[in-house]
Amino acid sequence: ALDGEVSLQSPNSREKGGQKLDKAKDVGRLVYPGEIIVCVTGKAKVHVNASVAGGNAERTCSGNQSQIPLPPAAKEPPRRGGAGQSPEDLLQRYKLAGRDKGSDSPIFSPPDGGAVVADGFVVRWRTRPPLPGFVAILRDGAGRDLARAAEVDAGSGLLDSPVFREALAKYRDNGDGEHLVQIIFQPGSGPESAVTFAVLTKDREAALNRALAQSSSAGFFHHLERAAIFDSFRMYGSVAAEFDAALEQVPESLDLLRAALMAHSRIGDLRRARELRDTLQQLEK
Repeated sequence: ALDGEVSLQSPNSREKGGQKLDKAKDVGRLVYPGEIIVCVTGKAKVHVNASVAGGNAERTCSGNQSQIPLPPAAKEPPRRGGAGQSPEDLLQRYKLAGRDKGSDSPIFSPPDGGAVVADGFVVRWRTRPPLPGFVAILRDGAGRDLARAAEVDAGSGLLDSPVFREALAKYRDNGDGEHLVQIIFQPGSGPESAVTFAVLTKDREAALNRALAQSSSAGFFHHLERAAIFDSFRMYGSVAAEFDAALEQVPESLDLLRAALMAHSRIGDLRRARELRDTLQQLEK
């Protein structure tokens, strides 16, 4: 959080007095061990994760040239969420990752190689270029059909099927150990499209819900915590949705825009990725 005149001093910076921070573009910015936040006349709040000496905390400064120095990183990695990843580490990874375009399939929800919760399952796909009409088929890891939906409206971009959710729930409870599933678009002519994903077991669903319930931060950082948890469960579509929710609160944050762009590119939601790219380019000018 930023307000008023605040600067960032870096060991490698050549700018006298440090770099002046923008309260809109630099909120949500990643800062690193060895850097110093200086509240010249304004206010700042910094989240410090467990990989930094001192543990998880919020540190603040307010005017009168007060400072928030960031100490060297600790040797032990942070432990938080489903697989122990901190929100700060997630933001760093997504911000710096290459802009992967996902799979060649137009299907981006569920994402290829990701995971879903059966009760919330819907299918989304890109509608440009247009797809021909198709039959949607759910198959288990052994190639057996679980459910079908005929005459899908390809232009809608959405299949919200209670039949598919019921089939996934039944497979989750009775299927093989990995609970792998494939969603296939089978057109009347032309090549098929498909992605493979996993369905969380009830135990994994319970672990996910416990981790989400423990998220206690407020504001946009709450959504970063949730994104880190979803990422640890390979629910990449939910990661992208949480970045979007964070951007609703801080829409000009450059680091969050970069991370959200990567998240949507990764799952193959290229329409949203283009929107984020255009916004980022305008702000970077």
